[in-house]
Amino acid sequence: MAKALDRPAAQVALNWVATQPGVTSTIIGATKLAQLEANLAAISFDIPAELRAELDAASQLDPAHPYMFFEGVLQERIHGGVRVRRWS
Repeated sequence: MAKALDRPAAQVALNWVATQPGVTSTIIGATKLAQLEANLAAISFDIPAELRAELDAASQLDPAHPYMFFEGVLQERIHGGVRVRRWS
């Protein structure tokens, strides 16, 4: 992924994390000015949708309690077959 974007892996990782829905901050932990500048450069580019989808798929976790209640089959049971859409 980093090679495809011609960026260091750390920048790709920071970019992906920082642009996830619901993420309001990231811990960059820089100890040197050069590292801080490199980390801040992580938000200066966009990850293309197809590469972002690969990262999303690679990091997808199996649903665990209580998050499994947000999956399709259990939602159908909870809502009695009524389709409930989230706010956009």
